[in-house]
Amino acid sequence: MGDVSLPEEIVALSNPPSPTTARLNSYTSKGHFFRVKSVDNKRTRQNSGVSLQEDTLPYYGRLTEIIKISYSTNIKYVLFRCDWAHPSGVKKDPFNFTLVNFRRLLYQNDRVRDEPFILASQAHQVWYTPDPSGDGWLNVGEVESKDFSHLEFDMSDEMESRDGV
Repeated sequence: MGDVSLPEEIVALSNPPSPTTARLNSYTSKGHFFRVKSVDNKRTRQNSGVSLQEDTLPYYGRLTEIIKISYSTNIKYVLFRCDWAHPSGVKKDPFNFTLVNFRRLLYQNDRVRDEPFILASQAHQVWYTPDPSGDGWLNVGEVESKDFSHLEFDMSDEMESRDGV
């Protein structure tokens, strides 16, 4: 039987990730600048709104954690942990605007099987503003992606921890 050559990514993923992970307060992905809700609460501009289009069902959430996992120097993944609104908390108003309500979350009790994580590359950015109808409903606004290639970010002040998750 001859030698089989596997891609570097397959080999790296067959091993456990590095024990050192990074928790970030912000992250730029696909032209969007995301920030965790705990930091967003102290700012005027909102960057913690997240949406995920899965099949025909859109999901809307608030970014609560950003975790960077390394499998090797070249293989790294960034995960977004979100509080996802339950699908029953998403509707269209009479003007066809999307409304979301976070009173009922998609998952409860912090169970891993509830899958609160997505890859950063899957996230689309949205913003929320209170709907005049009240009752906790928020209007959803789409955020256009921006070209950040000309900017330099110093993420050192954005780190929370470098050890464990």
